[in-house]
Amino acid sequence: MEQFIIERLENEELCKRIKYLPDKYQHVISYFYFKDLPYGEIATTLNISVGTVKARLHRAKFLLRKVYAKHGSS
Repeated sequence: MEQFIIERLENEELCKRIKYLPDKYQHVISYFYFKDLPYGEIATTLNISVGTVKARLHRAKFLLRKVYAKHGSS
């Protein structure tokens, strides 16, 4: 139960941080991590190539690390 609460709080914090990202990165992160969609489905949903999905996901993670560095880890 305690682990569930910790994970939920971490997810809430992550959701807050994701909002600092541009929309195109928010969408890719949300589809990949929260909806568990594979690259192909994300590409189809967003009408972009799989390569673009991978690039945006990589860039989103990079930007998210910068957000955490700027706003602290909690």
